Amino acid sequence: MKRTLAERVAFLMLSAALAVGAWAVTGRAACSVTAPYQFPVQPGTPEWVELSANARRAACRLPTGLAEQMTSEALLETALDYPFNASMYVSSDLEGMFGKRAALAELVTRPDAEEVIARALAAPAEAGEDPLRGVYLETFCAWLPELSRMAGV
Repeated sequence: MKRTLAERVAFLMLSAALAVGAWAVTGRAACSVTAPYQFPVQPGTPEWVELSANARRAACRLPTGLAEQMTSEALLETALDYPFNASMYVSSDLEGMFGKRAALAELVTRPDAEEVIARALAAPAEAGEDPLRGVYLETFCAWLPELSRMAGV
């Protein structure tokens, strides 16, 4: 059965509309988490003190698949809040250390990573903010090319 030109055009328009809609929904769903992850245990709390070093690290892992759903801004804030950030200055194993930071590992795969970090660096410090935040941001910015290379970006 032959289709008329009008039917073919209608089919193509409907197909295009469905494709655009699917792309929009998929893109939005992939980055639907806008809040940084709240680590369940924090340094200085009684819960933190009671845990072994390995249990602390295990408790500070992001749930599987969460990083991929987070916006770049939420990933950066999560990476900045990671309780073991200070350890990155005492390790010579950048690749091993990078792999343990799921938020940072995902952030460097994003095309807007450099822009998000630059905006955070340019923002004025807020009252009560971690005094090391700027140091971590500068470190992330300096490491971005190497971390991107390790991530295959």
